[in-house]
Amino acid sequence: MMLKGVGGVLVVLAVVLIVAGVPPLLRERGKYANFSSAHVKVTTRLVSLPKGGDSREFEYQFSDDGKPMKYTTDKAPVNLSVPDISRLVPGQAEEQEADGYYDKFNKKVIFPETYSFLYYWRILGAMPLLGIGMGLLLVRDPMLDRRCDIPAPRVGMFELKPLYPANYRRMVACLLAVLWNLICIPVTLDYFLHGSNDNRAGGVMLAGAFLLAGLAALGVAVHYFRVDGRIKSTRVLVDVLPMSVGKSVQMQCVQEFARKCKLAEVRIGLICQVIQAPARTGSIWNSLRTKAVPHTQQWKDVLINRAVTKGQHITINHVFEIPMEAVPASPMSQKTYPVYAWQVQLHLTFVDGPDYWVKFPVLVDLYIVQSTVKKLG
Repeated sequence: MMLKGVGGVLVVLAVVLIVAGVPPLLRERGKYANFSSAHVKVTTRLVSLPKGGDSREFEYQFSDDGKPMKYTTDKAPVNLSVPDISRLVPGQAEEQEADGYYDKFNKKVIFPETYSFLYYWRILGAMPLLGIGMGLLLVRDPMLDRRCDIPAPRVGMFELKPLYPANYRRMVACLLAVLWNLICIPVTLDYFLHGSNDNRAGGVMLAGAFLLAGLAALGVAVHYFRVDGRIKSTRVLVDVLPMSVGKSVQMQCVQEFARKCKLAEVRIGLICQVIQAPARTGSIWNSLRTKAVPHTQQWKDVLINRAVTKGQHITINHVFEIPMEAVPASPMSQKTYPVYAWQVQLHLTFVDGPDYWVKFPVLVDLYIVQSTVKKLG
């Protein structure tokens, strides 16, 4: 729970930084929606005033709809750095080029306000905070994951509820990738087009790093779509719940595939985990989170080594014997450590792709209670 608190603080901080930084950029770009863009050459000259003294004269040259335009004024351009009068030499001119907008109504060139990379960094720097915060909010708490709800008994078998929805990982990966790119791509492009030239090389490298991170996030999302997209449904059914120490449990796994793939092995296991208290020493990460490690485990390995097609089912039946000396599940009301929790885990190994895991919390008690709650088929 401490991790979720830290994650919530990071998400709020990131949102504040993004909200404070993005709207000024949008307002600045919106000012010029009705103006035509123009690449402008600004020539600055030193001129002598009739009553004595010197002044600067600015000549603007650009094209408007293919028509050459030029005008001269003594007003210095706004949002454009021009030579100081002390740097100018009589008879010589200094030229510079910049992208701006032509206001046809007032017949003048306007240069948009430029922001330093430090301003953009305030927005982009919020993205790692947002990603880390959301990641911490999504971290599963073993103390809560041990919950196993038991519905009313029915004739047949009891179908276990998975710890994660079938599309959980790919939806989370897709959400993070979309959020990252939705913010980072427009902000970095705005920097490339309108950002200040101060520390330009470093700014371009950092902005490029954020774009590459966005591509990596999309790659992770594609990976999980590829991994989880092979599975249409996973059903694990047991004949008794709660299970009891010293007794056997009949287990059936029914796996349906969403596309053709080559399956190497299916492993189904009954695992007792011990949940340990956060560490008092070591890294900050370990001091904030509880840790679940296997205490006892039994596995049934079934070699497949064959291709499966879309819509095909594979059914595995096995009887697990829970030893009399096994530790029963700790009650949900227990808050002191160590805490014991049981899970059924299914592990699919593919020849042509990454492995697939799915977990099902179960209740193992000291006493057997026959509950048949869902009919097979």
